[in-house]
This record gives sequence, C-alpha cells and structure tokens, in this order.
Amino acid sequence: MPPAAGYEISIYSAYPWYFWLFVCGSIACGIYVLVHHAFMGEEKSKWWLAGLCAVIFANLIVILLPLFRGYLIANGQGDDTGHLANIRDILLTGHLGTENAYPISHILSSELSFICGLDATSVIRIIPAVFYLAYMMGLYLLARKVAQGFGQALLVMAFGSVLLFLFFEFGFFPTHNFLCLVPLVLFLLLTKMTSTHRLEYAVVFVVLLILLPFTHPYGSILLAGTLLVFGVATMTFRALARRAQAPTGAPSTH
Repeated sequence: MPPAAGYEISIYSAYPWYFWLFVCGSIACGIYVLVHHAFMGEEKSKWWLAGLCAVIFANLIVILLPLFRGYLIANGQGDDTGHLANIRDILLTGHLGTENAYPISHILSSELSFICGLDATSVIRIIPAVFYLAYMMGLYLLARKVAQGFGQALLVMAFGSVLLFLFFEFGFFPTHNFLCLVPLVLFLLLTKMTSTHRLEYAVVFVVLLILLPFTHPYGSILLAGTLLVFGVATMTFRALARRAQAPTGAPSTH
C-alpha cells in the first residue's frame, strides 16, 4: 500500500480487515506451535523456532507500520518532536546539549542514522523495532536460564512475546527502550553468579548498568529497587539453606 497522503486518525483503519486477520492469525499460529512444543517436551524438534519467528515477524510488521505509512509523528501522546530535535542536534553539532535527559537513545539513533544513511525521521520509527528485538533476545536468554525445562522456556516466549499494539509499541519512548533491556540485565545478573566465565559477564553487566541511567533515570531507580530486593532475597535464601544444613548436635547418651 502507498504511504499516507495526509493526516490519519488511526493507523489500524488504514489497512483492510484481511491484513489484520493475517497478522493476528500468524501470531496465534506461532503461539500455538510454541505451546504445543512446550508440552511435547522435545527440544530436538526445530518447529518451535518457526513459531517464534512467526510471532516476532508479525510483531515487527505492526511496530514498523508508521515507517511504512511514512509518518513523521506516530502519535500525539509522546514527545517524538523533542526526541527528533535532539537527534538532529547530535547529527549537526556532535554534542548532546545540557538538557538531554535520555542521551543513550539519542546517541544510538544518531549513530544508526549516520552509519545507515537514514533520515532521522525514519530512524525514530526503526528504534522501537531494534529494542523489541533486544527484548526478545533478553527474554529468551532469561527464560533458558531460569526455566527448569525447555518447555517452560517456550511458554515464557509464547506469552512474553505478544504485544498490546498500543502507542508505546511503535513510538519513540526512552521508557519503553529501558524496559526492553530489563530481561537482558536480569540474565546477566544470574549468569555472572553461576557461569564459569563470571568475569566476562560481570564486565558486560557493569557496563550495561552504567549506561541504563542515561537511558531513563526513573527506570533506573525501579531497576535498582529490583536488584536490591533480589540481593536481599538471595542472601536470605543462602542463610536459610546454611541453617538447614547445619548439624543439630550430637545425640544424647542418656
């Protein structure tokens, strides 16, 4: 379909009903394949990968619809114009400015624009898809790390990959970008505690923690609270485990 010729109230009404039927059908079929293989318990079969790719590809189509329609601004509830101005400032001057609260998202966007030769208006439409892929990668790694079986990991991917199709999914929101990185952070946290390559994972984990406050400061406070609760819970569990394994004393001779 050609790009939009003017202002559109709803991007969903710009496409025919059968387009959405195929998108929803692809997502439903992909989830069915994942759930089916989750209860089959056969990791050797690779059909689960086809189901996961179907869900990811359908979601990417929905996320990139504003780009396909040629939208300059994808929604009226965000700050796309302000973010677009910050990205163009970096491209023109090479500086962030003194009031840039989300420099990581803007730096990444400007680098993508510079390397790929894309206009900044196109880049802000692509960034949500980039972070969605980062979310899916982190979710898969985290699911494989915490799941007791491959089937449980598939269930996590089946229900964790479904989008709500709200404006947060295809708008340029540093908050959303930050949240997409949380599964990867949790995976690195768990892996650096158990892997034989603890130093390498610890370095990546620390670097990511340094960058996250510059992605979204308020989100970093939430993540810091999550990590604090995780740390307290871990120490409590280890203390209880040591107490349960401690000897109760020698048996009485009386």
